Amino acid sequence: MFPARSIRGSIRLATALAVAATLTLSACGGDDAPSDGAQESADTGAEPGEGSVTAPGSEESQPSVAVPEDLCVLISAEDVGAVLGEPVRAEPAAYGCSYLGDVRESVYPLITAQEDVEGAGGIAAAQTGAELTVSGTGESLTVDGNPGYVVHGSFGAGTVSQGGVAVNGLIVTVTLSGGEPVANNATVIALLELAAAAV
Repeated sequence: MFPARSIRGSIRLATALAVAATLTLSACGGDDAPSDGAQESADTGAEPGEGSVTAPGSEESQPSVAVPEDLCVLISAEDVGAVLGEPVRAEPAAYGCSYLGDVRESVYPLITAQEDVEGAGGIAAAQTGAELTVSGTGESLTVDGNPGYVVHGSFGAGTVSQGGVAVNGLIVTVTLSGGEPVANNATVIALLELAAAAV
């Protein structure tokens, strides 16, 4: 069995990386003034994702993208386990879902999703944020016709691999803490393909 303390440490590391990338992407947005859609949400009391966003120069409102509430349901443990080649269990985590197993040598993913906010820099900003967070370099790629990236580096004392894909108004990330970048690369890409199809 994989020691619970090590699993929790990997989850904390992956969550910290995902949160750092989320904050970096959010910080790349425009000015501090609320957008028409944000003001509308504030005026109506609507929850984020329930309001509408007005495109600059447009009279029409378009509904904002709803971030999936439960990635563990959308991206099943069985499907992730098939990619990893071993059974895993899904547990809700900050901004997404952690997939855990019991094999000490394995590296388990954290998958997150957030709205791809217009003006925040999109997938390029997410890649830059990941590169800065893990002191690594990445490569841009296409995942099932959608723009994406994979970055390998280190965070604290461990290695980290993260990939992201912009799909259906969302930026979905897959983070693996530990393992070897060469082996992680194929796993990250396969999990990005799975996530892109699910959301």
